[in-house]
Amino acid sequence: MTKKIYKLMDKYSDISVRMGFFCLCCLFITALLLQLFRGEDGMELSWEFSCGMEVFGIAICAVVYYSCMHNKESFGFETNVFSALIVTSALNLFLDEWSWLVQGVAEARTANVVSNVLLYVNTYTMGLMFWIYACRMLDVKTRLVRISTNTFIIAYFPASLICVLNAVYPIYFSIDSLGVYRRESYYMYRNWLYLIIIPAIIELLIKSKSSWREKSLVGTFLVLPLMAETLSYFKFGMSTKPIASMIAIVLNYVVLVSKRERSIATTQGALGIASQIQEGILPKNPEKLQGKKNYEVFASMTPAQEVGGDFYDYFMIDDDHLAILVADVSDKGLGAAFFMMIAKVLIKSRAELGGTPSEIISYVDDRITKTNEFGMFVTVWLGIIDLSTGHIDVCNAGHDYPAILKETGGFCVEKTTHGPPIAFLPGMPYPQYSFDMKPGHRIFLYTDGLVEAKRHDSERFGTDRMLQVLNDNKSADNQTLISIMRDEVDRFVDGEPQFDDMTMLGFTYK
Repeated sequence: MTKKIYKLMDKYSDISVRMGFFCLCCLFITALLLQLFRGEDGMELSWEFSCGMEVFGIAICAVVYYSCMHNKESFGFETNVFSALIVTSALNLFLDEWSWLVQGVAEARTANVVSNVLLYVNTYTMGLMFWIYACRMLDVKTRLVRISTNTFIIAYFPASLICVLNAVYPIYFSIDSLGVYRRESYYMYRNWLYLIIIPAIIELLIKSKSSWREKSLVGTFLVLPLMAETLSYFKFGMSTKPIASMIAIVLNYVVLVSKRERSIATTQGALGIASQIQEGILPKNPEKLQGKKNYEVFASMTPAQEVGGDFYDYFMIDDDHLAILVADVSDKGLGAAFFMMIAKVLIKSRAELGGTPSEIISYVDDRITKTNEFGMFVTVWLGIIDLSTGHIDVCNAGHDYPAILKETGGFCVEKTTHGPPIAFLPGMPYPQYSFDMKPGHRIFLYTDGLVEAKRHDSERFGTDRMLQVLNDNKSADNQTLISIMRDEVDRFVDGEPQFDDMTMLGFTYK
C-alpha cells in the first residue's frame, strides 16, 4: 500500500504541482478576505493575533512551495512529499483561522462545526503526510516501518470518520447554540492515531543513517506542533500552531536544500570520474595503431550531459584488418555510459578473436541480453576493412546509414540491409553486407544526435544539411571535416541546448 501511494504521488506530481500553488494562493487570498470581512467585533486580542499569524503562515507556505516547484527536478521525489505536506499545513492554518473567525457567532454555528470537523480531519492528513515525508527523508525501510505505515493508513479512515461524527455527537468538541466551541471529555484522546507509529519512530531514529541534525529537523514537524498543542491546551484562545508550522516548514526546507547540494556534489564527483573513464577508453591517436598506414581515420564524441551513451572505436584486428565502429545507446547519462562501456569492451574483445561483423554482433547481443535488466539497447555500425584490398564487411545493428564518398559525385547515404539494435530483439539474425573501397573513397559515420540537432523552432539539422556540409568540404581531411561539421551544427542550433550525444567518425582509404 505504501508503494502505491509513493507511485501515485510521483505519477501525478507533474500534473498537480501548479494546481497546488494555485490552491495555496487561493487559501491566502480567501483567509485575508475572511479576516477583513469578519472585522474585530467580538474577537479577543489573542484570537486576532492567532488569525493574523495563520494568514502569515499560509503566505510562508506559498513562498516555500513556489521555491520547491521551481527546483523540483533537482530536489527529487522528497520534494513531492514535502510539497504535499506544505499544502496540508496551509489548509490546516486556513481552517484554524476560519474556526477562530466564527467563534462565538451564533449565526455561523454551522460554519463553526464544518470548519472544526475539517480541521480535525486535515490534522490527521497532515500527520500522514509528515510520516511519509519522514520515512523518505530518513530512508529506513524495515518491516516494522512498513507495517506501521500501512496500519496508519488503514486507521486514518476510521479516525477521520470519528471526527466527522463530531458534527452530530460531541466526542472531541461541541458547538453550542451561541456558536461557542468547547472541548469535550474525549478531546485529550484525539491523538490516539499517532500511537500506532511510535515504535516505528523510535526505529527510524535508531536505524536511519542520516545525521542527528537531519533527524532533529525532520522531527520538528511532529515535535513543534505537539508542543504548541500542549500550550494551547492550557491557554485556550492562543494558537501557537501557526508559528510552530512555519518554523518546521522553513527548517525542513533547509534540510531539502542541504540534501540537494550534497547530492549534486556527490553526483558531479561521480560524473567527473565516469567522464574521465569514458574519455580514457575512446581512442585518440590513430597514429599509434600498428599495421598498414594506407588510411586516415578520426573521430569525436560530444556528450549531451557530462557523460554519454554514444561511442566510437577503431582498432587493428591484425596487420591487415582494421575495425571501425560507431554506436548509440538508447539513453543518456551515467547509466548509458556504463552500458556503453560494457558494449564497447565486448565488441572489441570478440572482434580481436576473429570472425565476421555479423558473428561479432550476434555474440555481443547474446551476452548483453542475458544481463540486461534495465531494457537498454544499442545501435551499432561495425565495419572490418581489409587494408590490402579495400574490401569491407559490414554489419549494421539498427544504426543510421553511413555517408559514402566514391570516385565520382559526392557523399551520399546508401541504404543497405540491417538488423535490429543489440539487445532489442534477442535472437534475431544480424545480416551482413560488403563493398569494395578504392583509394580516395571515404566513409562518414555518425549518430542521430547530429542529424536530429534542433534549433528553437524545432527544425532539425537533418541528413540533407549534413550531406551539404560533407560535399562542400570533401577535400578536407577527416579531423577538419568533423570540426567543420560541429561548427555548422552549432551555428544551426544557435545556442539551443544539446539534447542528444553527437558522435562522428571519418575514414579515408588511401
